Amino acid sequence: MMFHSKGKKELPVAVDAIDTIIGAQCRIQGDVLSQQSVKIDGAVAGNVQAGGMVIIGEAGAVCGDIRCGELMVFGRVEGLVEVNKLQLKATAHVAGNIRTQTLLVEEGAVYAGDIRMEQAASGAPLPLENKSDAERGADPVSA
Repeated sequence: MMFHSKGKKELPVAVDAIDTIIGAQCRIQGDVLSQQSVKIDGAVAGNVQAGGMVIIGEAGAVCGDIRCGELMVFGRVEGLVEVNKLQLKATAHVAGNIRTQTLLVEEGAVYAGDIRMEQAASGAPLPLENKSDAERGADPVSA
């Protein structure tokens, strides 16, 4: 088939799950709002809000606040980031404050700002279990 190639680079989100794609030659002045996922390979001067994932490609840049469920940054972001999960890839450059529950940073990513890690809306973290050696199945060491 002509659409399949062996050297194909896998996208982190299925292509049909990305509702909006802002191409590398596209420049947007204003806010971007989507109920689904957004991939930005161009430039956005404005806020980005999405119900799904936002992916900033290597050539992509956002100068504004970003609010979404999950953000994956390969390119540049300047502004406040409020997400549940943030992934800063090796080529990422982020300047601004971050509020997230989960943060993954690859070696090479550049970040300047404050990070505030927040708990999930479900409440406090689960308490640690205090099991005896027998309950854990551990072999007690005899002296």
